[in-house]
Formats: sequence, structure tokens, C-alpha cells
Amino acid sequence: EEADAEAAAAALARRARADAAGGIRVLGPAPAPMRLIRGRYRFRLLFKCGRATALQPHLRCWLKDLEPAARARLRIDIDPQVFA
Repeated sequence: EEADAEAAAAALARRARADAAGGIRVLGPAPAPMRLIRGRYRFRLLFKCGRATALQPHLRCWLKDLEPAARARLRIDIDPQVFA
């Protein structure tokens, strides 16, 4: 359901913003350009940081306590080639 997907994305964004290191910016959540694929709604977040910032340890920390709705799935793409 769309509300579950949006709530999961918003929860991750809130968690990241509350704990983000100085060099990490959190953009979103925003609906993906193709927001509905095979019956699943998609929202996306963008985390921006410099090359010297280790983002993955932060992501692990933010995700460990996150409990999205049972129907929501999270996918992480560390370096997306296409942001669609």
C-alpha cells in the first residue's frame, strides 16, 4: 500500500536527519518517477556526502532499529547509476 511505503521512507528520513553527521544531507522522501511498479509503490531518499564520509556505517545504524510495515520493503543502492 502506498501509505506503508511512504511511512517507511519517512521513518528512515527522520532517523537519518536526527542522527546525520555534519557532512551528510538527507533529501526526500519523494515519490519515484515511476511510483507504481508491479503493484508496489516506490519512494526514494537521497543521501549526499563527500567521498571522505563513510556513509555505510551510518546507514547500518539508521536501519537497525527501523521497523517498516510488514508490506514495505527497503532497497539500498549505494551508488545508483540511474536514479529512476
